[in-house]
Amino acid sequence: MAVAAEVAEVAAAEAAENEPMRTTAAVGSRPRARELGIRLGTMQPGRINAITDVGDVRVGHVTILDEGGTSPPRGPARTGVTVVLPHGGNVFQQKVPAAFHVINAYGKAAGGTQVQELGVLETPVALTNTLSIGAAFEGLVQHALAANPAIGRSAGNVNPVVAECSDARLNDIRALVVRPEHVLEAVAAARPGPVAEGSVGAGTGMICYGWKGGIGTASRTTGSGTGSHVVGALVLANFGRPDDLRIGGVPVGESLRPPGTPGSPLASASPASPSPASPSSASPSSASAAAPAQAGGGSCVVVLATTAPADSRQLGRLARRAQNGLAWTGTFGEHGSGEYVIAFSTARLIPHTPPAQELSAPVLPEDGPVIDLLFQAVAESVEEAVVNALLGATSVTGSAAAEASAGQAAETGARRAAEASAEPAEASAGPVVAASAGSAATAGAGNSARESAVGDVAAGPSAAAWAGAAAWAGAASVGVPLPVGRLAELLAARGGRKA
Repeated sequence: MAVAAEVAEVAAAEAAENEPMRTTAAVGSRPRARELGIRLGTMQPGRINAITDVGDVRVGHVTILDEGGTSPPRGPARTGVTVVLPHGGNVFQQKVPAAFHVINAYGKAAGGTQVQELGVLETPVALTNTLSIGAAFEGLVQHALAANPAIGRSAGNVNPVVAECSDARLNDIRALVVRPEHVLEAVAAARPGPVAEGSVGAGTGMICYGWKGGIGTASRTTGSGTGSHVVGALVLANFGRPDDLRIGGVPVGESLRPPGTPGSPLASASPASPSPASPSSASPSSASAAAPAQAGGGSCVVVLATTAPADSRQLGRLARRAQNGLAWTGTFGEHGSGEYVIAFSTARLIPHTPPAQELSAPVLPEDGPVIDLLFQAVAESVEEAVVNALLGATSVTGSAAAEASAGQAAETGARRAAEASAEPAEASAGPVVAASAGSAATAGAGNSARESAVGDVAAGPSAAAWAGAAAWAGAASVGVPLPVGRLAELLAARGGRKA
């Protein structure tokens, strides 16, 4: 028993050492488009120029950063979660009209089909990386269950909405460091007011037009006084080819290119030297998976909110105009760029349990000027949100030091794996006990298949797992922020900057 306790203590210490660091986000110091004198479109922004100008909309981020780990072996974590709350109340009990639009279905969004069918949103919207859709979905379920004891019993089930982009160029996406509790933390951190942008939350590891991308937001008003409405957009920008970038109509990508791209006048970002373990222990498939992706591709998620009393069908019409705003930044919608739009209105709340058989609702006319103003507001706010994502981003790297460390760990791990295979019973005795005190304790008694799987994992990382981590050592990726000074000079020279 003393040995088992000691093994469990060591396992707990290793787990704590390898736990990713998480932070909630503050508003950054890099300038936004309008602070640089860049005016996109003709409509006026809201007070904050963010999605939080709409009603009681709230945004929260959790950013996950660390330098990788050895137990289990993995590369650096450069990822996170961003949530958008339609209001500060119980969204399951007080739903909002919503629509879900697919620009290009090369993605893994969850919950969209029910929004399309029923026309309501009943959870916060969560954004994260591609392989963490499941964890984010579970986090939203946990949040809804905690506030609504009747879910799954007398109130039916809940429909979480989650969308994703791949941050695999900067984040070891296979490590699955995003967990359900990160979503709960992001929801708890959600606030009205200014929104942190760039390399934050779900945007931590994203690349846009070859530059560091991430979270961006903007808003537009259709006028002032009675009858005016606000439209706000939040984007997770992870798309576009460097040459295609346009800002304010100026083909920025023709003159200003990220390091490492052909024709770039900037210093090239050199990948870290491969560790000694990389060529021999990393398989071709794992190495290619860890190498930086080619320029372009990626994905984009747009969340739209409006104070206009639009129903689900009309919100779908607004959502389809988001593509115009994306196109104004230069993209043509690549094959590999999964793009989704989630739109909702804060004009009315729809009770989960209606007080009557019929509900009255305000109607948004479509034969007057209002609908066109809303379409324009969507396109302008989406365009500016993408530019703000680029301007707000700070440099993020896959960390050459961490990748070299992973490579060194891989050498050690391969040796340990060889030793373990020579003495299987002795090598596996300790870790299996540790697993039974940790992950296996929740596996459920009597499930022999699950117990066997837990035992296999607990026996220690395989040579293949160590090789996968080692692949990071051969391909350091860097997300470089768009150089603000160079951009301002270029726009001034080309007439795209208006003070």
